[in-house]
Amino acid sequence: MSLPAGSEASTGGHGDNSSCELSDNLVILRRSPIFSGAPMEVLKLFALFAGRMTFGKGDFIIRQGEPADRAFLILRGEVAVFEEYKNKQFNLQALGEMAFFGELTLLAHFNWFFSVQARSDVELISLNRKSFQKVITKFPDHQYMLTERIVQLRIKRLENQMHFLLDNIRDDVLQGNASTSPQTMIA
Repeated sequence: MSLPAGSEASTGGHGDNSSCELSDNLVILRRSPIFSGAPMEVLKLFALFAGRMTFGKGDFIIRQGEPADRAFLILRGEVAVFEEYKNKQFNLQALGEMAFFGELTLLAHFNWFFSVQARSDVELISLNRKSFQKVITKFPDHQYMLTERIVQLRIKRLENQMHFLLDNIRDDVLQGNASTSPQTMIA
């Protein structure tokens, strides 16, 4: 059954989350960069609170400037991450299967500082901040490990985005022969 763009396939443990989906979520989260190595009792709660979402090609998953409230793990498909600055769109990264994005929302309140758009049909697992906070409140001994992994994941993503941008700066900008405004720097 196909869902409307951006719809959740489950309510995160409130009635129609089948045991099969719960088991699938558990297996997937165990392989993810943030949750791998976490104790089974912690993983089970995250799997219970996780919801499934689907988006069609071209659909926005995140819009820059809107309130951020959940993190996403890509199960299938590919997304484009970009930022809009001075009426220009700057592509930052493409992400595919088993990639997380939006992970900082699990730790802090803010508005999205980037947009994410589906480059193909996409299926995601999402986890909202409130559910994440419930689990780490119940298991405070694991808060440091999970926070450290989220921060490390974000640092790696920033490195990858910086490398992508540097790889795409026009040669004349590197040689100092062009305006250094962001609009003219990218090839």
